[in-house]
Amino acid sequence: EAMQNNPDVIKKAKRYLKRYKICCYVFGLCVALGYCLIALHGNIFVALVALVVLPLVIYIGGRIIFDKCVLSILTKKLDADTYLAIVYQGKFDSPAAFRQLDGEYCCGHYQNVISICKLKLNEPKIANRHKYYYFTLLANVYFDIGDYENLRIICEQYEVALAKEKPHKQANILTAFPRMTFYGLYLKRNIEAC
Repeated sequence: EAMQNNPDVIKKAKRYLKRYKICCYVFGLCVALGYCLIALHGNIFVALVALVVLPLVIYIGGRIIFDKCVLSILTKKLDADTYLAIVYQGKFDSPAAFRQLDGEYCCGHYQNVISICKLKLNEPKIANRHKYYYFTLLANVYFDIGDYENLRIICEQYEVALAKEKPHKQANILTAFPRMTFYGLYLKRNIEAC
């Protein structure tokens, strides 16, 4: 949290945000100009197809720009403090708080991660869609800090929720969150399987 108020981190975050916004504006202008050229010089069918494809182009382009300008600060430069400051300064997060949680976890703000995950697990609409992500992140924190009692509780909650799913969905969840299998084996002291 101290890094949130660090003027150097905030200054760096604002610089990255400015670059991100400039890239978005340039991309938007290029897409608009490209569509205008297609609409003016192509036939009506091509213009209609381009109009249908346009939202996909904007979505994919936006994701690429975000990944290159913002997410890479965490994943490539390993600067979690600046990434988290960008998330706060740019108000990038969704109601599920994934970006904030990634930043908080990588900064080592474990109490914030625990609080946010518990809060989100108590919001039925969000918890129904993302509970396994929150369970896994809580398990990561408890494992990291050596709180095996709370790790056991989270693993039990995960198992209860998983048991209620259909077999196909269970398989997808187990594939998406393999750490939970590891934590279950670790708590059973099955070190060889770990």
